[in-house]
Amino acid sequence: MFDYPLGHECPRDSAPLLLKGDASMLPPEPQHGNIEYKLKLINPSPNRLQQLITQMKWRLEEGLGQAVYVIGVEDSGAIPGLTQDEVDSSLETLMIMAKKIGATISIKGERIVENSSGKNRRKAVEVFVQMQCNEEIHADEVRVVVVGGGGSGKSTLIGVLSSGCKDNGKGRARLSLFRHRHEIRTGRTSSSSREIVGFDSNGAPVTYNQYQTPEEICQQSSKIVICIDSCGHRKYFKTTLFSITAMHADYVIIMVNALTGIEENKQQLSLCLALKLPFVIVINKIDLVTSDQCLEQTMSSIKELISSSFCMNKSWLVIEKEEDVLSYWSSPNHNIVPIFLISCVSGVGINHLYSFLSRTKPSLKADLQEKLTKKSTIFQIDETFNIQNVGKNE
Repeated sequence: MFDYPLGHECPRDSAPLLLKGDASMLPPEPQHGNIEYKLKLINPSPNRLQQLITQMKWRLEEGLGQAVYVIGVEDSGAIPGLTQDEVDSSLETLMIMAKKIGATISIKGERIVENSSGKNRRKAVEVFVQMQCNEEIHADEVRVVVVGGGGSGKSTLIGVLSSGCKDNGKGRARLSLFRHRHEIRTGRTSSSSREIVGFDSNGAPVTYNQYQTPEEICQQSSKIVICIDSCGHRKYFKTTLFSITAMHADYVIIMVNALTGIEENKQQLSLCLALKLPFVIVINKIDLVTSDQCLEQTMSSIKELISSSFCMNKSWLVIEKEEDVLSYWSSPNHNIVPIFLISCVSGVGINHLYSFLSRTKPSLKADLQEKLTKKSTIFQIDETFNIQNVGKNE
């Protein structure tokens, strides 16, 4: 038996009691507004549940945060009713839907269907749904641009971080970031794309492996890291420059291919230094390195470059365990460059990168962000498209 009432008590002036009275039928379900009829909601599939959640969001928007669900009623307004077990199961589903979007539900009324008694007793239930208002919850937003040479694994890394799943070694994780057919065919990024990674209040990642939509990830996160992909080929350097500057990057991840070294990354390094952007170095594809000598040579060249005058004599810290991440963020020295060794296929080092990203902070302080949001909106055009045979006089 379901425990009544649910959630918070329904306000008196929230909505009319549709089941009040003796009418055998209700008016047909309105196409617009915040009233929704459902015959039953019993064990929906994951896809169907997502559709129902989206529908609930729309009804709540129509009702400015309030909606009324009438269970056991057809769209035509007929009231066949449900058994008690069916009512309990439908209300359980309704609670799951409401919890997903941060809403509460409460029973507002019910009606026993005529000519039903005993074990065959059927009834309809009216449920009030209300969004929880918590203005104090605000997710920090951090923008991280991923740069590097062609084939270093930039898109794959973002795909792995956002999905929470390892790559299959053939670039499956990066497919969601590609925007053009030639990018899918060649595996080479030519545009600026982005994906989000959420973190809850405990620093645990919130990814598409747990939730299906960006909206759900944002609702469950106390911090959102926007990972911005960039181009690796020199031909698209202007697009890479756009990704760093126009997207207002807070941090830059410089991807280094463990097999080829850091020589092809000097242009990205000089860009970060010129713009005074904090950056981290991620050595990718360590699973493909066949000898320790090759990896040691790559590490040695990176350390030498960081500590040289080219990088203004910065120091470095190799992140090999969680304590190293904590040591970096607790250090008052902002001249340290963290170095990660990862594999998107085996998953080595990905958790350390998650831990690092969960502790990043926006470069703009909260009071300055608030001032900027109050200014007049500026619309920025990222790309233009020319569609053939559209808008021309025949």
